[in-house]
Amino acid sequence: MVTIKKGIMCAMTSVLIGCGTTVSEKEEIIPTSDKSMKEIYEEHSTSSSTANTLSNQKLVVKRPATSEEMTINVYQYNNVEKRPTFKRLPNPTLYIYFAPSLSKDGRLPIPAWMTEFQMYDKDEYALPGELNMEATR
Repeated sequence: MVTIKKGIMCAMTSVLIGCGTTVSEKEEIIPTSDKSMKEIYEEHSTSSSTANTLSNQKLVVKRPATSEEMTINVYQYNNVEKRPTFKRLPNPTLYIYFAPSLSKDGRLPIPAWMTEFQMYDKDEYALPGELNMEATR
């Protein structure tokens, strides 16, 4: 019983000491500012965007592309004989048929219908050597 009272007294003492800070101590820890958060944000965004714009403008070519540059074949230019072919893994289309029936509530006729969907959620591309070359022809 005595240890419980000592524990409660220690807890109460620490709560009272912790709440004993004055306003001047808080101001020393967190300084006050005349600017609002919006003003600080706008200052930062305008200064960084102008610096980025100036550095990006130096990288831009200041002339239009020539007709040769527009019609260049990048595969021939880089000595690549064949264009890459990205094979997809098989994702079969499944069909489901719903036979005509009667509704449970009003015994109204429900016509037959059919729908299709893919077996997998999305198409995946094969890694090199993952597909059999004979199967992909």
